[in-house]
Amino acid sequence: MKKNLPIIYFSSAFFFSFILFFVRPLFFNENLVMKEMLLVPYLKPIGIDLTQYLDFIHSWLNGTQVQFSDSNIYPPLCNIVLLPLLFFESYSVQFFVLSLISFLSFLFITIIFPFFSSSKSNREEGTSLIVLSFVISIMSYPFLFQIERGQFDLIAMAFSLLGVLLFHRSSKSYFWAYAALAIGIQIKLFPAILIFAFIKATDSNWDIFKRLILNGLINLLLLFSLGIDKAMHFIKAIIHRASDNIYYYREINNSIQRFFHISIEAITGKTLLISIILFSKWVLLIILLVIFVYMIAKCKKQMITGVSPALLLNLMILSLILPGTSHDYKIAYFSGALIYFLMSLKLGKKREHYYFMIVSFCYTIMLWHFWDHKTFDSFILNALLKMNFPALVLIYFISFLVFVDNKKTT
Repeated sequence: MKKNLPIIYFSSAFFFSFILFFVRPLFFNENLVMKEMLLVPYLKPIGIDLTQYLDFIHSWLNGTQVQFSDSNIYPPLCNIVLLPLLFFESYSVQFFVLSLISFLSFLFITIIFPFFSSSKSNREEGTSLIVLSFVISIMSYPFLFQIERGQFDLIAMAFSLLGVLLFHRSSKSYFWAYAALAIGIQIKLFPAILIFAFIKATDSNWDIFKRLILNGLINLLLLFSLGIDKAMHFIKAIIHRASDNIYYYREINNSIQRFFHISIEAITGKTLLISIILFSKWVLLIILLVIFVYMIAKCKKQMITGVSPALLLNLMILSLILPGTSHDYKIAYFSGALIYFLMSLKLGKKREHYYFMIVSFCYTIMLWHFWDHKTFDSFILNALLKMNFPALVLIYFISFLVFVDNKKTT
């Protein structure tokens, strides 16, 4: 029975989220009429982000490139990575090829990475959990939205996690591990935080420092690989984005900035309460960063057989909540680290059962709150259940508690 508990817990979480966010508003809404389904927001043509980036590449090849739009900013080398798509003349074929690669990336993130990163015992007991998670996730809102937009977050994260996997498999794979991470970072910047997963139990502090500096310099220099002007244009665009509040507050956003801004909008005119909320935001951010620093400082003992599941999970969460713009479709790349973490829970202690259930509920809620379902009239309930930020922060703290428990037993 104990071996089946992870499946029971995860399945229960899925059915709860599926009924609450899918079945209930679809069939049991206040109008007593089956709701017309809009699974994800859509724009014409499909894959609008891909069409935009293909225009960037055409302009670059013609020597007239405007590298960035107001809504999408990518590292210069992303031009080279996506250039092969131009070998196909038809846009429908280009979109299909990108979607296929995204699917294969999702397959790697959700199945291959957690399977080969886990210990043999966890692998034997957790295979069914991996398969169940894959089936549930591939039908979910974030994955469908990722495909609809023609985005390539999954590709960037697949390369980066491949780097983490290779690094912890063998010292002979270090070069390929760094190369895979660099490709991921040069497609999107957010995987850069995974450099902190490149730590082993046998490393000295000097080894860790050298590795951080080396990888930092390599990726910084790669930004200049297509010329100083393009690199400076990219850096200026990033700075402008960071200082432009509009992008903090876009509706589809996982970030800490977005969550607190929405909260402030709901209490317009209450100056004291607004000040308290703003103060709370900074206090929470400091606490999250202190936890992050603590886990990095203490993680070596938990890196004996591979990357610490708790550390990796929290690195993923930080990649989702720290950027000002972090669209809901990014949750699609979160699945592998989360399942890897759940597989590491032995369920030997009573609190580990609670941890497993809470994390499973938080995750499946993020998967199944589809775009057009305003599930509750209460702002507080919608804020807690429809916005990803509270669920991500709760998982972050649970992951930290598990990390501390593991530290006591190693």
